[in-house]
Amino acid sequence: MQFINIAIVVLCVNFDFIQGDGLFLGFIPIFNGAYPDFTVSWYAKVGKTLCMTLLIAIFSPDASKMAFPALKLWSRMMDRGCCKPLKKEGENDAINTKKTFQYEVNELYTGDQISGHYVYA
Repeated sequence: MQFINIAIVVLCVNFDFIQGDGLFLGFIPIFNGAYPDFTVSWYAKVGKTLCMTLLIAIFSPDASKMAFPALKLWSRMMDRGCCKPLKKEGENDAINTKKTFQYEVNELYTGDQISGHYVYA
């Protein structure tokens, strides 16, 4: 479906396949674009748009997969007050946190469950 939206629709709108009145089957106003062939002006206008659309299509499916861990990392940084956890000599494993209860710390610093059975089926 994405191929049809990107490639076929852009070609149908921008190419001038039909000479004459410019109506496909007599009543559909497609195939009456400004470009009868792949010219320099087609590449300058339509080709540039296609390249940008394809570049966005490359990265957009994985944007949400990258945004959720980044949001989790941001919330951890805000919990620590934007500084690294500091350990002084002689201290045990104390962490720098604003949370009061241990379950809150566990919820913030424990990652999501990995669905390995879907990935490695």
